[in-house]
Amino acid sequence: MTLRYIIVDDSLSVAQDAADSALTEDSTTVTNSKAYAGTDADLSGDLTVDGAVTVTGDVASSGDVSGVAGTFSGAVEGTTGTFSGAISGTDGTFTGNLSSAGSLVSGVSTVETETYDIADDDYNVLVSYTSTGAQTTTIPTAQLAAGRELFIKDIDGNAGTNSLTVATEGTETIEGGNAVVINTDYGDVCLISDGSNWFIKS
Repeated sequence: MTLRYIIVDDSLSVAQDAADSALTEDSTTVTNSKAYAGTDADLSGDLTVDGAVTVTGDVASSGDVSGVAGTFSGAVEGTTGTFSGAISGTDGTFTGNLSSAGSLVSGVSTVETETYDIADDDYNVLVSYTSTGAQTTTIPTAQLAAGRELFIKDIDGNAGTNSLTVATEGTETIEGGNAVVINTDYGDVCLISDGSNWFIKS
């Protein structure tokens, strides 16, 4: 007998990926009005969830990943991800497009020290120090990654007096040099890396 649909009015739990307990069917639809919990679920059809999806491991898909909200502590991988709500997690890797019907919120780091080294999770770096003195932000060699972007801005509005220098750590360059100097009040720079060096995007 071929199982085409599973309709559950109570909870459905799977303990392990064993032949007698794992949910492995060629079903086209799985509908669950309550909770589904387990270590593995293999479906050749669609899994539709009306609420949030919370995953503590990785989610890999050769097709589309879509929903209202997704919270992941591992990686999200697929060809296309479309969410009308929030996506949060440690990593998201897509070979296709990532579309959002809402806003895209990226991390912000505020710097209030004379020197600062770019960290793994930095994207928008807002420097609040130029009212005190000149400031240097260094991009360590370990932070090189093809496609990575950095936005660095003077938010004190005093870089015209006390400059903000963005420098590399090793032999990598920024537009052929080892540093770029922001010397206008409220000035900024947006950088992108090709994996070997940095370039000014805007």
